[in-house]
Amino acid sequence: ISGYSKRKNSLSPGDMEVLTSLGGMVGIAMANARLFEQVVHASREWRQTFDSMSEGVAVLSLDQTIIRANRTLAKLVGSTPKELVGRRCFEVIHGLESPLEDCHFAGCVAQVRPCRCERQEPHLANLWLQMGIDPVVGVQGDVIAVIHTFTDISQLKLQEHRLEQLHQLSRTLSSSLDLDTVLGQATDSVSRNFGGAGAMVGIALLDEWR
Repeated sequence: ISGYSKRKNSLSPGDMEVLTSLGGMVGIAMANARLFEQVVHASREWRQTFDSMSEGVAVLSLDQTIIRANRTLAKLVGSTPKELVGRRCFEVIHGLESPLEDCHFAGCVAQVRPCRCERQEPHLANLWLQMGIDPVVGVQGDVIAVIHTFTDISQLKLQEHRLEQLHQLSRTLSSSLDLDTVLGQATDSVSRNFGGAGAMVGIALLDEWR
């Protein structure tokens, strides 16, 4: 703190004490303000990172209540991050009033270990989800929260299914010597896996169309 005065006499010890105290208070207030700005900035950056993740993420309490959720998870379940806070995980993901019988949450928390599983979820239009549960351990060594992740792997599962169908077709075709049977089964398989509704699928064999 600096000042200017037209008075010629110097400041008294009492004045100096007041100014020193005032300077200390101003310094503390400025430090707190800067610290607050840093915290706000860090929080904003964390939120942006949290929301930009490609997988859905929720921070859960130990009773499976959602404390925080990112935009990816909210979009996955047709909601908003704010609307998800306070709701139970099993209600949002599975549409149930209580946890699934085979839910891994309790076991992961009790054993303080991460868990991974895959599940097709009827409540979410039969999406295939890869789910992760990661306990958050506090300074006392106990679990204080859980990070629950959700990744839509429906396209991956579809590709796996198609590959399995092609493998089955390959085994079937290799066991048949009848040309009509081979072409018929091949056409059916291609139509079923790639044709879609209303599509016409054929196989050209030299100058024939089957």
